[in-house]
Amino acid sequence: MHMEHHHASQASKEGAALGSVVASFGLMAMKFVVGIATGSIGILSEAAHSLLDFFAAGLTYYSVRLSARPVDDDHHYGHGKVESVSALIETGLLFLTSAWVVYEAVTRLISGSETVQVTWYAFAVISASIAVDFFRARRLMKVARETGSQALEADALHFSSDILSSVVVLFGLIAVAYGYEQADAFAAIGVALFIVKVGWNLGKRTIDVLIDAAPEGVADRVRQALNGVAGIVRIERIRARYAGPSVLIDVVADVDRTSHAESIRMTGTESETRIVEAIPGADVVMHLKPVALSSETLSEQVYAIAGRYGLLVHDVIADIGHDGERHISLDVAVDDTLTVDEAHAIASQLEQHVREELGESSVVVAHIDPVNRMLLQSVPASAEEIERSEKTIRSLAENILGLTDVHRIACRMLDNGDKFLSLHVIVAGDMSLKKAHAHAETLEGDIRRALPDIDYVKIHVESSCDERES
Repeated sequence: MHMEHHHASQASKEGAALGSVVASFGLMAMKFVVGIATGSIGILSEAAHSLLDFFAAGLTYYSVRLSARPVDDDHHYGHGKVESVSALIETGLLFLTSAWVVYEAVTRLISGSETVQVTWYAFAVISASIAVDFFRARRLMKVARETGSQALEADALHFSSDILSSVVVLFGLIAVAYGYEQADAFAAIGVALFIVKVGWNLGKRTIDVLIDAAPEGVADRVRQALNGVAGIVRIERIRARYAGPSVLIDVVADVDRTSHAESIRMTGTESETRIVEAIPGADVVMHLKPVALSSETLSEQVYAIAGRYGLLVHDVIADIGHDGERHISLDVAVDDTLTVDEAHAIASQLEQHVREELGESSVVVAHIDPVNRMLLQSVPASAEEIERSEKTIRSLAENILGLTDVHRIACRMLDNGDKFLSLHVIVAGDMSLKKAHAHAETLEGDIRRALPDIDYVKIHVESSCDERES
């Protein structure tokens, strides 16, 4: 759908640009013929302006087609700036035309030798020019706003300036008709001033784009768009520049380093979405930098340190003793296929990393917790094995106060030969989580002693309220 919209947008841009080429050529030809026939420097200056517009329109058409080329190995940001180069060339042509018009007008004012013939077709061609320029400017500006094309916007600006300059020439012809011969030359100078003004504005904007000047107001709009995005602590830097119709935006923002990776990813996605909604057509790159917050607890610091080295830790107990030393104990999960030496080396390295960040005087004890990280297939155990497991588990559970029921007992054989046992236990809903977990640990220990051939035991704790609802 996006690709179809892009093709439709590109076709609209090319159609508008081609229409400008045709219109510019027609106006230029009419003005030159009438200007030569009447001897009006005002109309000839308008013809020169239309000649410029013809070349500019052709350049715009070419640049619009070229800028649509996709990213390649030599143009990592695409070809969008071709439109800006085109506009810069147009600016140079505008100033050259202005210089020629002023020179001719001043020469006539000094010599006073030229006579302007005021005819009906002189008025007709200027009036027709105003009408054509009006409709072309509207069409170009409409497409420019829909597609964000700077080249088409510059072309629309040209046609808009033509309307004003044509009006000046028209008044000059009227003045000549009433006997003010020099009014034509003054009208030509007026046209030149319009051209200089248009060229100055266009040139300044084009140079800003080519030197990567920050688009006005974009940084503030980005900050406003990111205001309230969950997870962003601070915006470090915003950089923006134009590349043809697109605005390239790079943002560096700080996030809490203790946040989960998926949470950080969602923060980045939401940020990009909000920026594009605020600035349609923006090409956004978000760099989220995890940083330590002043509010981090000692335990959170330990989790962050372990995460930096790709280690999973749990049951972190961190405190500061009366002697001022930090006392930290934790369980570090390691692959159960490792040797004791390999697992011990990982735990020792983690202890050292924690001391380096929290202080060498910190007392750190890392307990090795072997976990199975393989993706295994399983099949139900034999009927006899399942019956034996259920009978044993129910008998053990009866001896633990607080466990009201045991159900969903499953015994399975893994494809590596290990046995896996899972079950659900029910406790009172108002029981503390710590106490419920202790009951589950007690039952797990009893099961492992009663069924020593079981390799893995997983116990799911749920409340009696959950049982009633199910």
